[in-house]
Amino acid sequence: MDEKPRKAVPVELENFKDFIRMIASTGRGFTENVAHILVYKDGEDYIFSTLTILPAYYHLRGLPILIYARTKEEPKGSFVKIRATPKEEVGFSSDTTDTTFTYIPLIHVKKLPDFLKI
Repeated sequence: MDEKPRKAVPVELENFKDFIRMIASTGRGFTENVAHILVYKDGEDYIFSTLTILPAYYHLRGLPILIYARTKEEPKGSFVKIRATPKEEVGFSSDTTDTTFTYIPLIHVKKLPDFLKI
């Protein structure tokens, strides 16, 4: 089969906090339980994204969805950290020592494959 991979359907979230909140609360999206974030630079923006699958989408075996958010803020650390109580807090971290946070690893991508380009 020499079929080219179809592009993932891009879904841009309103802001970085919404993106992190979604990933932290659902694992990664609709079906997966392992969270990670792909990071790459696009001009002056940093794109934070994750790929998920909407299973059994009509006649397809699944619909790939690229969930992403843009920000000007450079990631400072290897993880995004989030906690909801006592009040919501989202930030970057280089370690995972504070157990009051949930940590999501950042994976820096040098060059995206075409099917993930927005």
